[in-house]
Amino acid sequence: MEMLTALITCSVNKSWFSLMYVVGLCTSVVIMYLQCYSIGVVCLVQVLFFMHLCRRLWECLYITDFGNSKMHISGLLVGIVHYVFTPISIYLAASTPSVSKPAFKSSDGTSLLLVCLLFVFEFACYAQNRCHMILFCIKRSLKSTPGARYAVPKGFWFDLVACPHYLSEILIYLSLLLLLLVLYAPVTDFIPWLQRFNFGYCMLWVTTNLAVVAHHQLHWYHSEPSLSSQVPPNWCALIPGIW
Repeated sequence: MEMLTALITCSVNKSWFSLMYVVGLCTSVVIMYLQCYSIGVVCLVQVLFFMHLCRRLWECLYITDFGNSKMHISGLLVGIVHYVFTPISIYLAASTPSVSKPAFKSSDGTSLLLVCLLFVFEFACYAQNRCHMILFCIKRSLKSTPGARYAVPKGFWFDLVACPHYLSEILIYLSLLLLLLVLYAPVTDFIPWLQRFNFGYCMLWVTTNLAVVAHHQLHWYHSEPSLSSQVPPNWCALIPGIW
């Protein structure tokens, strides 16, 4: 009974977030080794996701100031499971023969689509990094201001939504999903399309989870007495002008 109570109440510092990305990177390295002889969009998506994990680990180690913030151990475990299964879900898309075809045909617009999706991925990574830098600068300035604990972030996408770093994460997953779903076989090929949707379940989980967290974050800004007056009018949680 004591062990169960200890497990239920167990919490760790949020700096342990970095462990999730380490596990994800190790899983990605193993998967990429298994795919070392493959070509095509699955390998490309795997490399892009690996790059995303590298950046997030770097941000956790050198940018994000977690302070003394705590999270329940279950959140850490769920995150580890997510970053183990996400590279695997990308790997499973390789079971679809059409996905491994490397041919790009400019006549049907696949080259243009590839460039557009890569741009969305890169811009979303840039946007998320910039948002994290803004949050870092706010926390650093608060430390030098006696009595100040919190502040409403401003600038860049924070002028539109409360959690633009979550919006960027969703855009990253969306761009990778579209790379898997659209580029190498039409949606009318239902069985191959469905096989490649394994990664889509990961995206649905990420979107749902971040939407809930963003909603609570916006509610917290409104309910915190020292911050409610600083909240911009018509500020949305995640989607500018909508929600």
